[in-house]
Amino acid sequence: MSTAVPTTSKTGFTAYMEVLGHYLEASGAKDEQFGLILVDLDNLRRTNTSMGYEAGRQMLVEAARRLEAVCRPRDRVIQYSDQGFALLLTGMHNQEHAELAANKIWREFAEHVDILGHRMVIEVSMGIALFPMHGRDAQSLMQAAEAAQFSASSTMHWQVYTPSVTEEATGLVGIESELDEAITQGQLEMHYQPKLQLPDCTPTGVEALMRWFHPTRGPVRPDIFIDMAERIGKMEDLTWFALNSSLRQLRDWPLAGRPFNVAINVTPGIVQKEDFAEIVCNALQVWDVDPGQLTIEVTETALMKKPEASFRTLARLRDKGVRISIDDFGTGYSSLAYFKNIPATELKIDRSFVFRMLENPGDRKIVQTVIDLAHNFGLKVVAEGIENEETNAALVAMGCDIAQGYYHAKPMNHEALSRWLTDYTTPKPVRIAADA
Repeated sequence: MSTAVPTTSKTGFTAYMEVLGHYLEASGAKDEQFGLILVDLDNLRRTNTSMGYEAGRQMLVEAARRLEAVCRPRDRVIQYSDQGFALLLTGMHNQEHAELAANKIWREFAEHVDILGHRMVIEVSMGIALFPMHGRDAQSLMQAAEAAQFSASSTMHWQVYTPSVTEEATGLVGIESELDEAITQGQLEMHYQPKLQLPDCTPTGVEALMRWFHPTRGPVRPDIFIDMAERIGKMEDLTWFALNSSLRQLRDWPLAGRPFNVAINVTPGIVQKEDFAEIVCNALQVWDVDPGQLTIEVTETALMKKPEASFRTLARLRDKGVRISIDDFGTGYSSLAYFKNIPATELKIDRSFVFRMLENPGDRKIVQTVIDLAHNFGLKVVAEGIENEETNAALVAMGCDIAQGYYHAKPMNHEALSRWLTDYTTPKPVRIAADA
């Protein structure tokens, strides 16, 4: 097993394709199935931008080490692009065998890594293709794996190739030019995932999540069109659509006198705009919404790209009564040096900590530490990604303030949320573990 020297040159990619071809020939001669798994480091470019290229280099080195750790001696790991690795797996018995390998890789990358003193997760997506089922030569097998990787999502971290994923990839050609129509012709729709106050599980607010329902292509995945909007300069339009739609719909929900809040996600480029605070305040006035019913969610990375500008804008909003939530807390620049001055009212613990906290004592300690730290600074804590009763009960015992996740409710559109709020009368009972 070996890892090629990192390269982004055409020669390097050509060399990789030659190695892939040799593996295919060997597998064909033995009449055995061969697996190709492409592993893309989704947050490498973001790390390069926010932390510098040395941090990105360390991420690549750690990714290579982890991939080698999960492979067998006869397999091979090669870096074939600036942020992608290829695993060449011999002797694959069937598709399930390849999926087991992908699951093993994903679990390996779920463990946090220390990069330049910052604890973070290397985010990966994977595409799987099998020889000879999905391609009989290097080029066709590579194209199948790339199409599968393109179709992988944040919730399903890998995808096995099927003809439909190729249709999805080719079907999105030219979709960038259609984003303007999506905004003006009513193709965009806001969905909302409830957030519940602990320990009694009373609905206290929602997180707003945008969806695109294309008239001919069908649903377009959020990670695709959000990334697209950032590339082509349409993120500002999407943000104002999300803000105004959510504030307008908030007024129609059956709140029954309860304080209720809607959270809007904002990207780094938007929060750094000089007029962002003014635009938000104007929207609150237009829709006659109390500032305390709006939360602006930003990530740690967004804050630290231009901390002075970001802190100044968010502080203005906080002083007006708008709630400020730091999303994905614990994966970026978490340190007391900047934390003591952060203009926030709420922290959201990253789902990667919550997901493994019952089986990983280290993650559980981190969750408890974040809760205690936030409370010491007078901040509320939201735990996202709660998928079962045991995790919810553990968070109650740890003093977490707000819960969010599929265990309580999935994202839903405006009308479905109205019905959900109307019918929500009996919160789920909270069972606290004996050792909590």
